Amino acid sequence: HSGRADWAGFLATVLPETDLFAPSEDELRFALGEADPLALGCGALFLKRGARGATYRSRETTFDVPALPAEIVGTTGAGDAAIAGFLSEWIRSADPRASAERAMRVAAAACSAEDATSGIARLQGR
Repeated sequence: HSGRADWAGFLATVLPETDLFAPSEDELRFALGEADPLALGCGALFLKRGARGATYRSRETTFDVPALPAEIVGTTGAGDAAIAGFLSEWIRSADPRASAERAMRVAAAACSAEDATSGIARLQGR
């Protein structure tokens, strides 16, 4: 039923209460078309762009982070891993660039295994 939901209407209500919105490019386009999440009130956007990395946008700054080289074994869960990496750094430092760079490390690690979590286990302690 998600394809029939009024995502633009729902997000127009929710985004003003959202500190960080982290969709993929496809998810953003599907949900909002060309609408700008920042203009709708979210605090920051972490846009996952697959093999092209990610873009971070807030009212204060905008920057791109490249995807890191990885031996791609599987991509299941890579986007979710990127969000987890971003948030794990964000709660430590509140630094958007360090958070985005960590997101790319975790996503690359996730892609190095067939399943969604085995590659990430190699990052522990880093």
